[in-house]
Amino acid sequence: MSDPEDVDRVLRNHVKKSDIYGAAFLGEGVLSTRDNELWMEQRKHLQEAFLPNGALKTDVFPKSYARAKFAARERMRQIVQESPSATVVEMNEFLLHEAMAQLQIALIGTSEEEMNRFNIPLRRAHENSLKLEIEPFEAALSRRRQARKTILGFSNVVLDHAPQGVLGKRLVDNCPFGKDDRTIKRDTVSTFNFAG
Repeated sequence: MSDPEDVDRVLRNHVKKSDIYGAAFLGEGVLSTRDNELWMEQRKHLQEAFLPNGALKTDVFPKSYARAKFAARERMRQIVQESPSATVVEMNEFLLHEAMAQLQIALIGTSEEEMNRFNIPLRRAHENSLKLEIEPFEAALSRRRQARKTILGFSNVVLDHAPQGVLGKRLVDNCPFGKDDRTIKRDTVSTFNFAG
């Protein structure tokens, strides 16, 4: 579709959640819930954080730009100085770290300290949640439980500390999502971290 009016009409009136989604470690978050009404309610509530002429332009983009400048100049210098004999910088790790930093700092509004505390553990936890390695059942279950504990730990920190980012505010505000409001909000924070 290319006509803006058609797109607007379809997105408002003819959207149904695909039933292929549903990741146990993301619970009832906006990506993984299979409840179409809950999904639509979450989508509608969260979309304001992503409107290009709203808070993205005034709040997120300036923070994102500042973080990108810091990463390219200061953080890269720090990495090289910490390991002066290294001739290679692991760019994949650097970019994954910065993608999560952008999400946490610019969109959610966590502090630099919280981002540094959770960045690597969260990425490892999501990786461990999705691993399909052949291992004894108990070992796999234990690994996934620990990953879920890390993911939910960060999500609870976000909910408890009332972050100031545009997405963070939308994630923790008083919009009720139904039966277990805190659990759904926590799962949605987890979902955005997974996406990040």
